[in-house]
Amino acid sequence: MKQIVIISHKTLARGMAETVKFFAGNIENIHYLCAYEDGKNEFPVRELTKLINSFNEQDQVFLLTDLLGGSVNQNCSQLIKRENINVITGVNLALVLSITLDPSNQLKKQKIQELIAQAKNHQQAILFGNGIGFKKQPGDQITKGNGVQTFIKNIKDPEWLNSLSNLLENVPLEYLAVAKNIVDHAEKKLGTKFNQFLIISLADHIYFAVKRTSNDNISSLTSVKNVYPLEYEEAKEGVKRINATFNVKLPAGEISLIAIHFVENEISPIDENKQSNENYVTLHLSKVLQIIITDLGYPAKPTALERLTVHLRFLISQIQSNNTYLNDKSQYNKQILDSFLKQFPELKSTLKKLQDYFFQEMDYKLNSSERLYLVIHLKQVENSSQDE
Repeated sequence: MKQIVIISHKTLARGMAETVKFFAGNIENIHYLCAYEDGKNEFPVRELTKLINSFNEQDQVFLLTDLLGGSVNQNCSQLIKRENINVITGVNLALVLSITLDPSNQLKKQKIQELIAQAKNHQQAILFGNGIGFKKQPGDQITKGNGVQTFIKNIKDPEWLNSLSNLLENVPLEYLAVAKNIVDHAEKKLGTKFNQFLIISLADHIYFAVKRTSNDNISSLTSVKNVYPLEYEEAKEGVKRINATFNVKLPAGEISLIAIHFVENEISPIDENKQSNENYVTLHLSKVLQIIITDLGYPAKPTALERLTVHLRFLISQIQSNNTYLNDKSQYNKQILDSFLKQFPELKSTLKKLQDYFFQEMDYKLNSSERLYLVIHLKQVENSSQDE
């Protein structure tokens, strides 16, 4: 029998083992060991030795490590005392699945070398389609035909692997399929590429959005529609797809939330001027948010921070373009602002810090209309922070 032990620095081994069990079934010959966890500085030699000694002497043991020349690989190499113990470094999911699903109880050296070579440039694929697994066994070949979609990811990224593993523990695969369809369509329509983690985070969001009761009402963030109209329209198409797939009717507010997912995960084409502009906005946005959260605390409800972020991003973009975000023609805005600050004097200090920052760092003086809208957002953040 084959015994497979995945060993890594930190948690890669756990995530990989759990993912293998998801695809191959809860098989008993997959084991893992995470070295240097919880601040431990020594390699867990005793634990690994105890595990190896628990196997039958006839078992073929595979110690699959993460990095060639790393401390994990070096320690494992020193533990080879039996002829049937194999240490293989540079492990990926393709290799683990290949060894696991091979029907042979023992693998010859030539076969092991073949599996290693095949796994070097291999990418795992999750296939979506009706009946693609009908009458299939682990290890059988599946031919991609009409109606079958492929979700491919280079699984050498341990953080991505752990995220996928955690997602699949709680979220059915059909939600991952819908998220992939939405992301693929959005990339084509918007002419952009998204962060590799978007499919995972969006699938998680869709799953819990569908699970919410019909009584849950999510307010629509109208500012998202105004500031990011293209992402908003694409999110609207995504909500239609979700409703049709799961026979639900999500509230209109979900459109804005999905649009924010797009905005926060867009990877812009390489353009020095555009990149410079984006860096400018991101830098000041981060510092302004830090001032607000330091003063008022982190909001318990994400919508308050999302609204504020969208508002600030657009404000900073307009300042950079030498435009006025909100005109100051209304004679009542100054009166409303003064009245608002009298009612909530605790916001004066934070507003003053923000005014000073915009003036000192961006050479921009906020007018009364801009200060009014800003202090309204501050109050929403404060209320949400107090709900924690």
